[in-house]
Amino acid sequence: MLWLAAGIIVVVCWLLSFSKTYTELKEYRRMSRLQQQTLGTFANSSQLDLKEAKMDSLIRHFTVDSVAFEDNFLPNISLALRGIPVKVSYDGSKSTQGTNGDMIRKQLILEGKYRDIVSALQKLEQVHYLNRCRMLEGGKCVVEVAVVKG
Repeated sequence: MLWLAAGIIVVVCWLLSFSKTYTELKEYRRMSRLQQQTLGTFANSSQLDLKEAKMDSLIRHFTVDSVAFEDNFLPNISLALRGIPVKVSYDGSKSTQGTNGDMIRKQLILEGKYRDIVSALQKLEQVHYLNRCRMLEGGKCVVEVAVVKG
């Protein structure tokens, strides 16, 4: 009697686990068919292959520290300087790490009239800590901005 109950329990458990696996396989096949239908003509498109190859080549050429994208540095600068007629130049390769690695110094070049540069510096101070500022000839100002990582 005990062996019969154990056998029935084993068979029931096996059926339940098999039915769950069968249901998951059926759902997977259904999702695969839907995906193929939604991709339609794009699945084997040469145009899509060309775009993929182009993006892969761009990724190889432009290798930048991910912090440059995560800290929203340029969008914050753009929002701070909205409405001020200055030209902003940024070169990501001139970014340097702080001594203990918790801060990155980024260099901007502002071009414009002196008054516009001063008002731009005031707006930038509201967004970021300005580490250093140097005025150059020709209406240019080199600004070193400190960005805290994290």
